[in-house]
Amino acid sequence: QLKKLLRKLDLQPVKIKLIPRATFAFVTFSSETERQKAVKVIDGYSWKKKMLQAKFAKPAADPIAKKRQSEDASTDVHSKQNRKKVKSSNILDVVIPLWEKSYEEQLTIKKLNLDSAIRQCTNKLEAAKVGDWLKLHKAEFNGICCQFDGILPSPEINGYRNKCEFAIGMDSNNEGMKFICDLVEYYRTNDSIGVDIAVGFRLGSYREGNLSVVPPTDCANVPQEAKLLAKEIQGYIRQSPLPIYSFVDHTGYWRQNELQSLKDDIHHCLKECNCQVTSIYLQRQMTRSSAGNADSIYDLISGSKQIFNFIRSYATEGNTLAAEVLYKNIREWCSIKATTIVLDICCGTGTIGILMAKNVRKVIGIEVVEDAIEDAKANAELNDIKNIEFICGKAEDTLPSLVDNLPNFSEVVAIVDPPRAGLHTRVIKALRRSLFIKTLIYVSCNPAMAVANFVELCSPRTNRLRGQPFKIMKALGVDLFPYTDHCELVLQFER
Repeated sequence: QLKKLLRKLDLQPVKIKLIPRATFAFVTFSSETERQKAVKVIDGYSWKKKMLQAKFAKPAADPIAKKRQSEDASTDVHSKQNRKKVKSSNILDVVIPLWEKSYEEQLTIKKLNLDSAIRQCTNKLEAAKVGDWLKLHKAEFNGICCQFDGILPSPEINGYRNKCEFAIGMDSNNEGMKFICDLVEYYRTNDSIGVDIAVGFRLGSYREGNLSVVPPTDCANVPQEAKLLAKEIQGYIRQSPLPIYSFVDHTGYWRQNELQSLKDDIHHCLKECNCQVTSIYLQRQMTRSSAGNADSIYDLISGSKQIFNFIRSYATEGNTLAAEVLYKNIREWCSIKATTIVLDICCGTGTIGILMAKNVRKVIGIEVVEDAIEDAKANAELNDIKNIEFICGKAEDTLPSLVDNLPNFSEVVAIVDPPRAGLHTRVIKALRRSLFIKTLIYVSCNPAMAVANFVELCSPRTNRLRGQPFKIMKALGVDLFPYTDHCELVLQFER
C-alpha cells in the first residue's frame, strides 16, 4: 500500500523497509534531489484519515567508504600484517566451507546437525505438551520425536552444480588489501583494459566493504564446463574498453548502445572456446537488485531455447542427480494411489507435482509468484501432463476454498517445499484447518529455522492455532550440496 501511495505521488523509491509493529518506515531514494522532493510531498499529506509526517533519516555509513576510512586511519595498507590478512581469506571457505573434509566426514557433520535440529524440535514439542504420541515416539526412537533414517549421500560429489551465477569484479589476488582502499577511485576512473578484472565468486559483500571476486578454478562443486566458461568470459571482459559495473555509483558495463556489438563479440568468444554451451542469453538489468526482477528482458544471443522453463530469480535445485534422490523419496513417503490428489504448496515451477502427476488422480500446485506459475504451466505442457492445475495465490487464501472442489472419496496429500525462511504462520494455520489433508510432506532446506514450523503444525489446539494438529512420523536427510554445510531435511507428518 505504501509503495502504491508513493507511485501515486510521482515518487520513485529504491527501497522500502517496514519495521514490524511500528508506525513508521524507512524509504531510500536514488538521489538527494529525490529525497528532498519526497519529504516535501509526503509531510502533511492526508492518507487513510491520518496526517503523514516525513523527515530526513540519518543513513548508515557506506560500507566501502567506511572501510577506506578505517584503512587510511590505521597503519600502512601494504604492511605485512594486512597482506597476511588478505591471504587468509580463502574463496573455498566462502563457497565450499567443508572442502578440507572427506565426504564421509561431511556426511557425519550434516547428520549431527540434522539430529540436533530434530532434538531441538523434540524439546519444544515436549514444552508444548503435544500429547502421548511424543512419549511413545521418544521411547521408540532414542529420545527424539520421530524415526530418523539418517542422510542419503549425493550420487555426484564433484562438479555437481547445474546452475552457477558468476559475479564480475576486481580480482583480489593481484592488489591485496589495496584494492579495498582504491575501489571507489578504480570504478570511477578506470578506462584502461581491466587486467585485474575477475569472473567468479565474491569473497565478501558490500556490507563488509569487500567486493573482490575470485575465479572458480579451485571450487570442487563447479563443473569444468562452467569454469572454462567463466575463464573465457573473464578474458573477453579484460580486453573490453567498457568498465565493469560499479556498486558504488551504479554505472558501467552492459551499456545499451553497445548491446549488439557485445552480443556478437560474446557469441564469437564462446563459439571459439568450445565451452559446450547450449544457449546464451543476455539479461537487460532493469533494477539495482542483483537478482533482477520479473520485468527483465532476456535476449537469446545464440543456441536453442531452454527445454525446461524456470524463472531466473526463483530458486531451483542445484544438484540434478541428488534432486532425483530427493523426489524419489518424497514420492515413496506420499504412498500415492490412482485416487490420490496431491497439493504441491509453494510449487515454484512445478517440478515435484509434474514428477508425481502420472501416478495420481490430480495435482494442484499453489504458488504466489506469478512468473513461476507461468513457467510451471509451460513445463507441464512440455512434459505432456494433463492432470495438473496451477493456482497463483497465497496458500492461506487458496486452501480453504479447495475443500469444496475435492471429491469426498479422494485421499489428499500435501507437499510443502518453502524457501529458507520457512512457511508463514498463516500457511501453518491454513494447513491445520484443512482437515482433508491427512498426510503432509515438509521439505526443509534450513531445518534449524524450520523447527518453529514443525512445532506449530503439531501443537495442541488454541485460539491462535485451530484445526487438528499433526504428528511427526519420520525424517530423512538428503545431501544436495557436497562440500557445504547445507542439507535438505524431509519430514512426514500425519493425523
